[in-house]
Amino acid sequence: LSRAAELLGTAHGFLYLIDPFDFVEDDSHEAALVRQVGLGTFRGTVGNRLGKGEGLSGLVWQTEKPHVVNDYQNWDARILDLKYDVDIHALMGVPLTHGDEDEDKQTRVVGVLGMAYDEQTGREFGDEEIELLSRFSQLASIALDNARLFETERAARDEAERLQAATRALSTTLDLQQIFELILEELGNVVPYDSASVQQLKDNHLEIIGGVGFPNPEEIVGLIFDLDATDQPNSHVVQSRQPLILDDASTKFARFQKGAHDQLQVASWLGIPLLFGDQVTGIITLDKREPNFYTEAHTRSAMAFAAQAAIAIENAKLLKGEQEQRELAEVLRLATEELTSA
Repeated sequence: LSRAAELLGTAHGFLYLIDPFDFVEDDSHEAALVRQVGLGTFRGTVGNRLGKGEGLSGLVWQTEKPHVVNDYQNWDARILDLKYDVDIHALMGVPLTHGDEDEDKQTRVVGVLGMAYDEQTGREFGDEEIELLSRFSQLASIALDNARLFETERAARDEAERLQAATRALSTTLDLQQIFELILEELGNVVPYDSASVQQLKDNHLEIIGGVGFPNPEEIVGLIFDLDATDQPNSHVVQSRQPLILDDASTKFARFQKGAHDQLQVASWLGIPLLFGDQVTGIITLDKREPNFYTEAHTRSAMAFAAQAAIAIENAKLLKGEQEQRELAEVLRLATEELTSA
C-alpha cells in the first residue's frame, strides 16, 4: 500500500477486505467491506464497514471493476458520515480478487485497494493511474491468497494437534465417569463453548450424564429428553445421525427459554451425534451466548472429536461390563462354596 501511494504521488490510501472472507451470496451472515489499513487521512477510519454498492469501494465490490471520482466533494454517493482531516479531491478504487483469472467466472472480489488526492494537490486519476493501481492489486491479491493458504494450513495443523492431544487424554482412563469428565474438558480445546453436555441414549430418551458451564450442574445431570418431544432439537440429531447448528436456538425451540438454558441465555447451539459404528449412542451439545457463532468448520472438528469420544465411552462400558461379570462370578463362586460346605 505504501509503495503504491509513493508511485502515485500521494500520502492517502486504504485497503478494504470483505468479512467474512468465505461468504456466499445467499449466506445468512451479511458480508461487509471492512477497512483494514489506512494511510494519511484514512488512518483514523480503520474498521469502517461498507455494504455492497455503498460509497466508491462498495461500488467497486458491486461492479467488480475499478472506479474513479475526480470531484469527490460534489459526488452525490460519497459517504457523509466519514470525516477526514483533509478534503479529498479525487478518489480511486480497484478490486482485489481471489481465484484463477484464467478460468471463466472463477474469480470473486475479496477487497478493494484505494488511493486519493487531496484538494491541496488538485490532482486527478486517469487511465495511467488506474492501470498502475490495478497491477498493484493483482500483486496484492496473490499475496493475500498466499497468506490465507499459509494460515489455513497452520490452522489445520493446530486442529490436528488439538485432536491428537484430546484423543491421548481420552485414552488415559477406562473409568466411565472419568471419560465423561474428560470429554467435556478436552472438548473446549477443540471447539469453543460457554456450556456443554454429554447425553446418553437410553431406550427412547436422552439423559444428561455430564455437563459444564451451567449455573447448577447438579440440576442438569439426570435431565431427560424424550425423543418424541418437539420442543428441543436433540431428537433431530439422534434421528438424522447428523450434526445440527442453531443460530438462534431460543427463538426456534421453547426448551431454551426454560430452566438452566434460560439462565444461560443460549443463542447458538451445536448438537453432535456420538456414533459407534452405525449406531447412535448419545450426543454432545455445545452452547454459546453469541448468535450465529457455530460454523461448518466447528462441526467438522466436533465430529472428529466425537468419533474418538464414542470409542472411549464404548471401551469404558465394555470394561465396566466385564468387571461386573467378574464380580458376579465371584459372588456366585463364594455362594456355591458355602452351599457345598454346609
